[in-house]
Amino acid sequence: MHDIGSETLHGKRITLRRFRVDDAEAMYQNWATDSRVTDTVTWEPHRTRDETRSLLKAWVKTYHEPWTYRWAIETKEGTLVGSIDFVSFSVEHRRGEVGYCLAYDYWNQGITTEALKLLIAFMFERVGINRIEARYLVKNPASGRVMEKAGMQQEGVHRQQVFMKGAYRDMGRYAILKQDYENMINR
Repeated sequence: MHDIGSETLHGKRITLRRFRVDDAEAMYQNWATDSRVTDTVTWEPHRTRDETRSLLKAWVKTYHEPWTYRWAIETKEGTLVGSIDFVSFSVEHRRGEVGYCLAYDYWNQGITTEALKLLIAFMFERVGINRIEARYLVKNPASGRVMEKAGMQQEGVHRQQVFMKGAYRDMGRYAILKQDYENMINR
């Protein structure tokens, strides 16, 4: 495995790049406080701009670590619209769990799918990971469709896996193995 950290990745309509502290205002306005977005993720909406800024400061400090894989999703026009990263990562098992979030105004346009495909290709081809996993709230099936469109396979539903926002929630799980990815690109 070659831990090389979050390199800039270019897609057709988006760029995945490292976050900067000065992204705080865009993140705060575009998705971190939007209940349409935060109702579909495991974290709580940001209450203040300082909360968003503090989070980004902490994230930026981790970029010196070669095993940090966290990107801002930016449109080709330069608008910050979301994030995608490994929320957990195991060097020993060569596996990671990806999480993503996208501003509501950009839903249903294929942007998250494009970001996930970029991440998958980078992690298998450049880093040498063997397995990428992702979870989604069952009440948000569109997120599962993103995973499927990116070539991941559904592995099941974990009933009441998380307690969040006052209730136990079912989580669906998808994964893709390096061999699945290689078969997909060699078709």
